[in-house]
Amino acid sequence: QPEDSGRYTIVANNGVGRPAKHEFDLEVELPESAPEITEIPRDATLTQGDDHLIEAEIKGVPKPNVYVTDKDGVFVGEGQIEEVDEETVRFSLDIPDLQPEDSGRYTITANNGVGRPATHEIYLEVEPLELAPQFTNVPRDLTLEEGDDHVIEAEIKGVPRPNVVVTDGNGDIVEGVSQIVKVDGETIRYSLEIPDIQVEEAGLYTITADNGVGKPASHKFDIGVEEPSELPPSVQPAQLGKALNIIRPLPAEIYITKGDDVDLSVKIEGTIESEDELSVTLYNSLRGLDTDLSKHLKWELSPVPNMPDQYELEATLPYPYSLNAGDLRLTIANEHGADDTETVLNIEEMGSEDPPFFDPAPSDIKSYPNNNIMLETRVRGSRPVKIDWFVTEPGSGTPQPIIEGDGDKYEIHINGSLTIKDVGEEDEGTYLVQVSNSAGSATEEAEIEVTQTAGLLLNTYCDELNYFVNVTDFNLK
Repeated sequence: QPEDSGRYTIVANNGVGRPAKHEFDLEVELPESAPEITEIPRDATLTQGDDHLIEAEIKGVPKPNVYVTDKDGVFVGEGQIEEVDEETVRFSLDIPDLQPEDSGRYTITANNGVGRPATHEIYLEVEPLELAPQFTNVPRDLTLEEGDDHVIEAEIKGVPRPNVVVTDGNGDIVEGVSQIVKVDGETIRYSLEIPDIQVEEAGLYTITADNGVGKPASHKFDIGVEEPSELPPSVQPAQLGKALNIIRPLPAEIYITKGDDVDLSVKIEGTIESEDELSVTLYNSLRGLDTDLSKHLKWELSPVPNMPDQYELEATLPYPYSLNAGDLRLTIANEHGADDTETVLNIEEMGSEDPPFFDPAPSDIKSYPNNNIMLETRVRGSRPVKIDWFVTEPGSGTPQPIIEGDGDKYEIHINGSLTIKDVGEEDEGTYLVQVSNSAGSATEEAEIEVTQTAGLLLNTYCDELNYFVNVTDFNLK
């Protein structure tokens, strides 16, 4: 047996002179054996950001090499091997900071050149962190003609995947063919078809997304429905065309790494007889300076199945290009009219992270009661970024709890702006916005004053009389 290995001595003695001795070594090796996984790793369900340790024990002579591959056959990390005994090793591999895209089947393989390699498969499921629902693209107000077909569309972030419903002004759920398409691990695209819309269906609609995490997200939008226009006998319907309307606009913000192409996608509705009659323009604006990028833009148009006069327009601005971070405005037109959509482009340097900053910062506002107002700002810097709003009422000196966005009173926009609806004297105070990312943080303040009087400045100039009138601070009657 292997434990019999060692130094042996043979002795011969006949009483004459000194005994004769000879030493020799005896090495007893284990017989070769193919690898066998005796303790196997188990399937596991983990949360985004978790570390996970894969462990196994393997028997085999000689000692096997052990490695782990992912679902694509790619080697995963550098494992550690510890000897248990002469024919057994313990293997361990630590996989740090797992993400949802790391979910899948992993294979552990042991091979020592004897027989067939031993393999065992495990499945790791990495669940995203819980995220309250948030709209990244919402339906817009629009006016339709009686008998039109319409699709309500929205994009929503949330983990787990939120349930989405559309209700009318009476709170009743709108019936129709709905569809949910997964965009990524956190985002879905929701659509609801409303065929043959009628005048009595006009009104205020609400789309609500709820996944049980935080507060449900909701957005209100108005659909107007007009009766078909009376046409003179000389005008045939086939001769009429519909002006273009963008029914799924660009997202509020787009993030790319410097050197990436910019991909744009919208859905449009209207009459397109030929792509040659379609005009597509793209402007990049930074601090008031517009740059026309239309000549660099490559776009494709494809009809939406079973939806007359609806088209998907996919456009790419390839790198390199003369482009600044800032506003992008895409305009699409036919001979009957045009529509445009805007987004904010954020460009990050590869491998770098920038702390957040405001450009522009929110400004003080003086308003009458019952208005809807916006503390407008734009948060720049690397994403993801956390945006929180606080309010300090006059005489309090202490910031009140964080203002919840996407409610009936407040709406926090993706660019950091805050909308306050139906303002009153109770909304006066100092509003503080605080933003943070992995590289730093920033804060800004703005005052809101609600007044019953107007401070108006009237400038009137007459060429003949060279007359100037300055009227300020008078009560409205």
